[in-house]
Amino acid sequence: MSTLFAVGCWKLWTTRNEDFFSGEYINFRSLALSIKAAANEIRRLHPRTHSPASTPSTLTAVPIWEPPPWQWIRLNTDGVVSIASSDAATGGLLRNHEGRWISGYTAKLGFCSVLEAEYWGIFFWIKDCLAAWF
Repeated sequence: MSTLFAVGCWKLWTTRNEDFFSGEYINFRSLALSIKAAANEIRRLHPRTHSPASTPSTLTAVPIWEPPPWQWIRLNTDGVVSIASSDAATGGLLRNHEGRWISGYTAKLGFCSVLEAEYWGIFFWIKDCLAAWF
């Protein structure tokens, strides 16, 4: 099930970005079928080993979002650049110590590098925080 969830998140993100940059309509039935096919292919190519002989060096750790400490907030940002057009976008969200959504944003940036798109994401967050809290 975790493979399906991970592939679903990845496919939703990439499809959303393709839609954002190309303006094409998302066919959700086709998207669902491609998610299922990709997850099945990953499971087929990388079966899990549950034998006692498995060592930690053979296992892959998947990054998991963890909530921040009590009364803190956590910012997650991402920047993306289209290879075909070099158009860039950024987005981010804030969650509290319980993992609840506080706020979020997306922005189309035009032409820039991936690193610049990441930095713009942080900039927009700081700007919004200063406007909202001070």
